[in-house]
Amino acid sequence: MSIPPLAGIASYADAAKPGFSVEATVQRLVRYAWAEKCTMEVCLYWMNPTPEWEFKEALSLHQYLAADHAAQLRVRVSEMRNPPPRMDISPDRQLDTFFEELLCADDTLEKLVGLYRVLKPALLSAYQDHQDRANPLVDAPTRRILRLFILEEEDAVHWGEAALAAVIQTEDDRQRAQAWEEHLTAYLAAAGGIND
Repeated sequence: MSIPPLAGIASYADAAKPGFSVEATVQRLVRYAWAEKCTMEVCLYWMNPTPEWEFKEALSLHQYLAADHAAQLRVRVSEMRNPPPRMDISPDRQLDTFFEELLCADDTLEKLVGLYRVLKPALLSAYQDHQDRANPLVDAPTRRILRLFILEEEDAVHWGEAALAAVIQTEDDRQRAQAWEEHLTAYLAAAGGIND
């Protein structure tokens, strides 16, 4: 009989693979926390002027989750660095420029595209990449919180695609959605994405 090693977190071979350094992990987590804070603010900003009740419900939920993600990331950073780095200032002006452009969305279609075809998929991709590349044993606490974030971002992206399917009614809508997605994607790419 062979009992699985390392409490099932990883095999010895996987645990021996290099992952991110502490410094690289902290830099990424600070950036994620800022992106989540900005996501929360976007959802809050759009709450009142959004006419569709169902979208307001999603904004409310996703605002709450973004705030929770930011808080968990702050705690994790403080576990890794004492004193923790400042997390009340932007880590990247170009990332802020992306969020400023996102806030320029004209209507529900553009808001949905910005959140659920650009921002949320980028967060999901960043978290999945980090999860895949982090050492499963040494950075198990970070991977644990990212595992939850990934599930929640997948749910958000799935809801957003269903909402967009309901909102995109014409070829003009489809073209506008595609143009806005490309526009915002270019801004996010200029910032190096979520995980830089």
